[in-house]
Amino acid sequence: MNPCGTGENLRASARGARQYFTLDGDTTAAQISVSAAYNQCKAPTLHPFGGRTYYVNVDCAGTSIAPAGQSQHRREVQFRIASTGTWDPSNDWSYSGVATTPGATPVLARNITLHSGATRAPDPGA
Repeated sequence: MNPCGTGENLRASARGARQYFTLDGDTTAAQISVSAAYNQCKAPTLHPFGGRTYYVNVDCAGTSIAPAGQSQHRREVQFRIASTGTWDPSNDWSYSGVATTPGATPVLARNITLHSGATRAPDPGA
């Protein structure tokens, strides 16, 4: 996760990110697991949003995420969402527009939102 992005000027108040997804079929939240192989923030957590929509929250509170230098302006989190039930990520709001081919050129994922607490931060360039 690089909240400031190259050349982007996001508000320094952004302290975390959310990836939204919808449970498919008969899948329940108990069948969803979230893990992180590499994490420079707090461990990702699963939260209900409404109905069958959930989100993974990546909380970076307490760390500086501001354009202050090469290593200071970003935090990296690699997390995995897995399901023992049926789940099709291709129809999820946050998945829209994300490059799915390994080695593909990175894209700006506008549907993975930045937050400061419960408040959504402005989109990059806004």
